[in-house]
Amino acid sequence: MKSLFLLSALLIIGCTDGYSDVVQRLKNMIDAEPELEIEFRTMFVQSGHPNQTKEHMYQFFDSWLTFLPQVLPNSRLSHWSTASYFYIREDQTPIDAGVAVLTNNMFSTWITSFISSRGEFLSSPASLPAVPIWINSGLVNMSDFVVPPGGYTSFNDFFCRLLAPGVRPVDQNAVIASPADGNLAAFSQGVSLRYCTSDNVTVAVKGRLTTYERMLGGHADQFPFNRTMSLIVSLGVVNYHGLHSPVDGTVVSVDVFRSLLYPYTFHTFFEELHRGVIIFESPTLGKVALVIIGIDEVGSVNLLCKPGQIVKKGDRLAYFAFGGSTSIVLWNKERATFAPGIEHQIANNSDVQLGQALVVSQD
Repeated sequence: MKSLFLLSALLIIGCTDGYSDVVQRLKNMIDAEPELEIEFRTMFVQSGHPNQTKEHMYQFFDSWLTFLPQVLPNSRLSHWSTASYFYIREDQTPIDAGVAVLTNNMFSTWITSFISSRGEFLSSPASLPAVPIWINSGLVNMSDFVVPPGGYTSFNDFFCRLLAPGVRPVDQNAVIASPADGNLAAFSQGVSLRYCTSDNVTVAVKGRLTTYERMLGGHADQFPFNRTMSLIVSLGVVNYHGLHSPVDGTVVSVDVFRSLLYPYTFHTFFEELHRGVIIFESPTLGKVALVIIGIDEVGSVNLLCKPGQIVKKGDRLAYFAFGGSTSIVLWNKERATFAPGIEHQIANNSDVQLGQALVVSQD
């Protein structure tokens, strides 16, 4: 799924013949486009790895294609720590040649096909050897989940596992319940919607910068910035990756924005990532938005709801395949306030569970 990390581990990979079909297509494309080959060579030089070659890159893509996902104590994936060094500097500014490569239309189109091929592998029986490693890691409480008869059929079958009935009860005092298991925060770098008065403020989500309007994908007029509050629930790789309704109400609109896929340390614009935007009409709060963001190795934002659907807090509305992801809930601050203890949890970046009360009525 997000193969741009790929260009990172080229340092340690040698080249061999006999590439996979999808990587062979990349090789054919670069062989036919001398200017694209020059861009790659320039990127290697500017990133400080002038001895790397396109052959190293092909071999790395082939290695990544069938790499079995690893679970780590810090809930991060094993290749991420070195991945971005080919296209960003230590100060997090992008390398010009890296931008040229990653935004090249032919290459970004190929990346999408590679992500699809990677997803096919993770959804195939060949990925099954990773499943017992994750289950036995001690980081996934399997008593919370349904194990299908006969067991899981692939890694993604495990990763998209369903919750067992009753393990995430919804707090009935909530007017907004947490849509997911994850880490609770307000907008990073001190930018919280409840303290802002400008409709043009740039906000940061997991290291990415975006404007308020871009984040909502055209729905910003329904959420006046200076009257809107928000909370972020960020999912770690070992978390349950289902997204559930934060409110009782009716689904007004459902949108998926499919864009370029970049590792979170490279690209600064949130709108370039895959995301879904669900707008609800709540009898208590009026309009409520749930923004669902696919990041890191997530190339999928799978929405299960449709406009006109009546939902209850805790109804399953979406899910992600393998990777990390983030959700943001936005609502009118004049109609509700944080549940007791939530501001303390925000300050401490505490974990919350699906169904936990985030917001309660001001009445």
